[in-house]
Amino acid sequence: MNAEDLRMAMVERFRDSVERGDGDALLEAVSTAATLGVAMPTWLASALTRAVAAYRNFEVRTLDEAFGVQRAKGQRQDAVQSEGSKAIYVIAEVLRLHAQGTPIDAGIFEAAGATCDVGKTTAQDWFYKHKKQRTNTYLVAMQMAGVTEG
Repeated sequence: MNAEDLRMAMVERFRDSVERGDGDALLEAVSTAATLGVAMPTWLASALTRAVAAYRNFEVRTLDEAFGVQRAKGQRQDAVQSEGSKAIYVIAEVLRLHAQGTPIDAGIFEAAGATCDVGKTTAQDWFYKHKKQRTNTYLVAMQMAGVTEG
């Protein structure tokens, strides 16, 4: 699979969810396409256009309603912002160290977390969460670390 096919596959993985009306998946698909610099496929452009039109035509009151999303209850804003700004660097460091032969254990998470001033438990939680879900954060961290699998 060439690089362009891989980028399109990364967007395409959201298709079923978007077509079922999952607003979070729609936003992730748009973000992925923009981040990777690929043109939106027709199914994605159509879903985005429908959501924007619903908002602009006053069919819904808010963009949250237009996209069918809402914040999860009980989320702490500071924790989410910290993860959003630091997780990619922590994950990339774990992957980089592991590629150099460091075992994935408490020590690697302590070292990677120290690069962004987070504890080893937080570093470990972010790493496994993003790895399991194969998030954009994880995929970009793989590129940053220069690894193809992690």
